Amino acid sequence: MVRRTQAVACAAALLALAAVVAPGAAQGTPATLKGAVYTEGSATSAAVRVWALGEKVVGDRALLATPLGEASAAPGSAFTVQLPAAAPWPVRVEVSAPNHVAVCLDVLFPEQAALPPAWLPQGERLEIVLRREGKAAGEALSWGTALEEFADTPPMGRFYPCVGRARSADGRREVWVPAQSLVALTALDRDGAWASWRGMSGRLTRAALSLDTTAAAVRVVSDRGEPVAGARVAAGEAPLGAAALTDGEG
Repeated sequence: MVRRTQAVACAAALLALAAVVAPGAAQGTPATLKGAVYTEGSATSAAVRVWALGEKVVGDRALLATPLGEASAAPGSAFTVQLPAAAPWPVRVEVSAPNHVAVCLDVLFPEQAALPPAWLPQGERLEIVLRREGKAAGEALSWGTALEEFADTPPMGRFYPCVGRARSADGRREVWVPAQSLVALTALDRDGAWASWRGMSGRLTRAALSLDTTAAAVRVVSDRGEPVAGARVAAGEAPLGAAALTDGEG
């Protein structure tokens, strides 16, 4: 089941998140994020990745797919992630371990660098299959959330179940999600083709997304009819990273 409307809600939520960040905290402040990770089952290590959020990634697919910082830690131990001074805020902290549900936390300010503990539960297996024009979409990036059935947006201030950002050469991924959760996935290819999917875990064990894109000629002008360069243009339902920038002719 593919639905484009979920991408609108996610993109709008992240843009709103960026809007409340004070300009002085947006860039130029290095930060070291500190936390600890625990897993329900056995795992040799957990991976911690920090991603950019908000307006900065609306039209920047490279930034969307490149972590700002990474670390690893054994379950039951602490971790630290050093972010560069140029890192945009807000950011998303993603913690994952094999055969466990990944969790994410949205952090608005560098002053929130002391993170709550990340608890990774065991869950149910979900296979993600990405296709484009009948072939495996091995270059596509996919990610998502796995929230309670009636939760519209991720909670603030605490870790929540998510599907980490990743690519797979054969267009297939195996992830773990909580039982009876509403899974919302987004996939984005390098050229802006995208797809979204929603479904209940437990009822479905496979999420198939078919990426596509539609060419459109758009010209952006000011109130005086002058071309606007550098404007981000995308379909209203497109996810973060799918926008194109206008050139000197608008």
